[in-house]
Amino acid sequence: MSEYFSGILLLNDNQYEESSKFLRKLNGLEKSHINYSVKYVYSAINSGNFNEAFNYAKKLEKQKLDSFESDLIIGVFYLKNSNL
Repeated sequence: MSEYFSGILLLNDNQYEESSKFLRKLNGLEKSHINYSVKYVYSAINSGNFNEAFNYAKKLEKQKLDSFESDLIIGVFYLKNSNL
């Protein structure tokens, strides 16, 4: 629980790299807390971890837990890599 709150506080303080480290530790929380996945994708993108965000978005898609944000990440990734 402390990792989640630390990650959110760091995210709100624009410390994306540190936020991403805390949120990454909570793998599996997306099943019961959809806002977690949105925050995690947001921190990964803002910290420059595009591949991590894409891989996580694909994981969400496979679990049918995708959101607008994760779909957007997948779409932009494919568009950027011309994989239409």
